[in-house]
Amino acid sequence: MPKTIGIIDADLLDNGTRHPNLALMKISGYQKELGNDVTLLEDYYSIPKYDEVYLSRVFDFTNVPIDPKNYPNLHIGGTGFFWMTAPDLPLEVEHHMPDYHLYDEYVGRQIASPRPTATTWTTASALPPGAASASAPSVSTRSMTMCSATLR
Repeated sequence: MPKTIGIIDADLLDNGTRHPNLALMKISGYQKELGNDVTLLEDYYSIPKYDEVYLSRVFDFTNVPIDPKNYPNLHIGGTGFFWMTAPDLPLEVEHHMPDYHLYDEYVGRQIASPRPTATTWTTASALPPGAASASAPSVSTRSMTMCSATLR
């Protein structure tokens, strides 16, 4: 019977980087090849529902609002937890083809969500301060803040 495997990208959940985590993609690919069901988790609360959960963070400033020691099914890794002493992935995982579709559903929801776009930010920021243009939309400070947060 296949195991249920959860994958948590802590940097993604904490509004950190928007870059996919290659180690998690390799773990996902390896686990799928073993016949297991793999899910990218978007919260920490469903950890107990899975047979195994892999949690990674790249940056040490990324907030992880749980104590990993409280979850016996949780494997943690990444430089955000271990800095220079992070253990290597097992060779069979390290050399496995990454699961390039791990983030597909998440990315699809992000694209479909109504948010300010980079185009709005770029158009407004291309104008000199105080300049107005008929072709450039008016952008509030709040919109600019939201846009710049989206681009991080």
